[in-house]
Amino acid sequence: MLLNPLRAYRTERGLSLSELANSAQMSRAALAAIEAGEQLFTRNQAVDIAQALRISVEDLAAYIG
Repeated sequence: MLLNPLRAYRTERGLSLSELANSAQMSRAALAAIEAGEQLFTRNQAVDIAQALRISVEDLAAYIG
């Protein structure tokens, strides 16, 4: 099974869901819902997640595009 891109970015960096959520200053539940495709991220969340993953917001936006 292929990982979704957000999960792939996270696992490539060796981050748990909780670690990324903490780094992105958001709840684990919110990040889990975004990874599962149950919720879209806000612009601010996108910036925070991209910074925590050390990727561009454009790369992260491609995930939902």
